[in-house]
Amino acid sequence: MKKELLILSFAFLGKTFDTKAQDSAYLDLNSIKAAFYSDGGLFSNGQVSHFEAPKGSGSSTMFVSQLWIGGLDAGGNLRTACQTYKQTGSDFWPGPLDPITDSIDAATSVQYDKVWRINKSTIDSFKLGLFTTIPQEIIDWPGKGGSSFSSDMTPFFDFNGNTIYDPANGDYPIIKGDQAVYFIFNDKLHAHTETSSAQIGLEIHGMAYAYKCYSDTALNNTIFLNYKIINKSSLTLHNTKVGLWSDLDIGGPFDDYIGCDSTLNMYYGYNGDNNDASSGGIVGYGTALGAEGIVFLNKQMSGFTYYNNDNTLAGNPTNASDYYNYMNAKWRDGLPITYGGNGRGGNAPTPYMFSGFPEVPAGWIETVTPGDRRGLGSVDIDTLLAGGIIDLDIAFVFSRAAAGQNNGASVGLLKQRAQQIQAFYNSGLLPTCNNLASVGNVNKPKISIGVFPNPATNKLSVKINSAIESIQIIDVLGNTVLSVQHTQSNEIDIQSLSAGVYFAKVKSTNNQESIVRFVKE
Repeated sequence: MKKELLILSFAFLGKTFDTKAQDSAYLDLNSIKAAFYSDGGLFSNGQVSHFEAPKGSGSSTMFVSQLWIGGLDAGGNLRTACQTYKQTGSDFWPGPLDPITDSIDAATSVQYDKVWRINKSTIDSFKLGLFTTIPQEIIDWPGKGGSSFSSDMTPFFDFNGNTIYDPANGDYPIIKGDQAVYFIFNDKLHAHTETSSAQIGLEIHGMAYAYKCYSDTALNNTIFLNYKIINKSSLTLHNTKVGLWSDLDIGGPFDDYIGCDSTLNMYYGYNGDNNDASSGGIVGYGTALGAEGIVFLNKQMSGFTYYNNDNTLAGNPTNASDYYNYMNAKWRDGLPITYGGNGRGGNAPTPYMFSGFPEVPAGWIETVTPGDRRGLGSVDIDTLLAGGIIDLDIAFVFSRAAAGQNNGASVGLLKQRAQQIQAFYNSGLLPTCNNLASVGNVNKPKISIGVFPNPATNKLSVKINSAIESIQIIDVLGNTVLSVQHTQSNEIDIQSLSAGVYFAKVKSTNNQESIVRFVKE
């Protein structure tokens, strides 16, 4: 297993694993099966990989991925919050910070040792009133003032506008995609034992999501991740960098290359030979070679670097300065990355390692013996104000070449899919489950709708996120029994209706429609 291999490789550094279990949940709706952890860890519990691509194959493309953040406070002091394998400890823990004291205690962190998973189909059925009891995953959603969990940043549809999450009154989670997992973590519970840096005071909300769109090969081989990084401290950070670090294992972990494409805001890993062998309990890709890309969707990638699994100046980071240097495309000793060779000792500084084109091949690409690769893509945030929020969207895109093609073919397909995913993201629209080239023909999303009370006796209150054009009340036989046009009120008188089950069909002034089920007593 990879854990055993890492213990051996780090034995000379005297490091050990922190194997404390955390709650986790899988995204598994499309071709990718990936695990997410309550302390912000992605894809691995420190023992085995849980990023299976394609799902059910036994093959994976990443062992682990983690968030890195660093910046300078008003006194010029470096503060970082980063994570790798947890050999020396942690910089992140589960749970939100207190909104007043920006602190968290151990009991609260244990309470929030949880990853919430929910499907859009469950939410849609709840909105239509198709459940006799409220599903537990809707009850447990960590909305503000909710049952067991309460976070003031967790998104939900607030039916009565009281800012308190209450599914019994029609509130429900707001998610991205057709399936989502949600987790909340912080850098404040304990001292930072990964980077040995002073704490910052960050509360971070992660929502990973996927679309069920089997006819679209790009979407079907992609999962998305949104981070909301909230500075709940009184500090302002300058020269702030945010990075995503990944240990990319494309099937067998010891025969890979790594690279980046700054025009696509993507870094990636790919098989370095023509027959990817199984290793460490991971099924190799054989002659149908794989590639995995990490795409920054809403930020420009300001740098990409990699480092070796050793204790050299181009090796494993051991303190806050090392982590921050890598986020700034510098080596551990502060020297800049230079174009060509191994990135050290040249005359042309560059923020992007291995920025050539393996699919051609041309430019600066890896040509040495393939190996176990890890890399870091960074974005430049500059100033993070006290109370400020960084909204970061990332896509993990998988590709696999046909059997017998070279590794450049898998990279070429990866770049094509990355372009499609970026176009889809930029459109802001829902998928059609057809070719993304027709993205302009995507139908607009339906309006969010709720009714209250439910059951109702005399009046039914309708709440939508738009102005109302018309309301129709339809019985179970499909007959329209009440209709109101151009209403200025969100209430409709239903006293004349017989007791039973009905549907409210609401049309907005921008020509969107939605239907919700209710009961007349």
